[in-house]
Amino acid sequence: MCDKKLKMDWVEFVFELKDEDSFKDILIARLSLLGFDSFDESGNKLKGYILNKNVTENFLEDLKILTCNKFKFSSLEDKNWNTLWESNFKPILIQDICFIRAPFHKKKDVEIDVLINPKMAFGTGHHETTRMMISEILNLNYLPKKVFDIGCGTGILSIISEKKWNCDILACDIDEWSIKNSKENIILNKCNKIKLIHGSVSQVKMFKYELILANINTNVLLNELDLYYKFLELNGTLILSGFLVKDYIKIYNKASECGFTFVHKKEENKWNCIVLRKSI
Repeated sequence: MCDKKLKMDWVEFVFELKDEDSFKDILIARLSLLGFDSFDESGNKLKGYILNKNVTENFLEDLKILTCNKFKFSSLEDKNWNTLWESNFKPILIQDICFIRAPFHKKKDVEIDVLINPKMAFGTGHHETTRMMISEILNLNYLPKKVFDIGCGTGILSIISEKKWNCDILACDIDEWSIKNSKENIILNKCNKIKLIHGSVSQVKMFKYELILANINTNVLLNELDLYYKFLELNGTLILSGFLVKDYIKIYNKASECGFTFVHKKEENKWNCIVLRKSI
């Protein structure tokens, strides 16, 4: 539901994307540096949201220089956010086991019922990478006692993990808004075994986990894979997504260098998900 923060005046920027989908990750990173609060990656364009007070002449000049993308923008002060969320966020059922819905959707009789208040954070199970990550969680054939969710976003993977295994979970994200949204969703789902940390994996105290989840982007994964290896228990599982099929070989080679063993991978609409194991 709408809170005071989202009743402020927002501006929606719509950016034309380059031919390569992977440029989207770079664009999002640059926009985040300029103060954009959240993004909608659906469709052939990227939508970014920022508070109206931050859109100044200097900001627009910096935006043109940093992005080199054509864009248009408009005020959303007259938008009804409740109506907007409800129209854009449809419930999703994965493997007839996990039902992901907003509070305004009817409950379904399934094993795992997940409530996500979408607000202006996007990580609701609709993107291919999130769906593949959830499928791998549902397919895991052992019960991990400790899970590390890196780049938790809305907290959806952590929430599903607790509902499935009733295990202890550490979730981190560098984005303050993601941490706030995750906290709200954790409370909404009455989860009590998820600990949130605002920061990167490099800022987390060393501990061993039987399962690590990371749905981020190619560059971050490549930079952090060696840390994931150190955090993972022997014979533990690492599930990765957030990268394109064309970047798979980079991820595979780096993972092999770190000592991971390949288990399997899947593909959906040019996106990849890979499952690895720490066997040595």
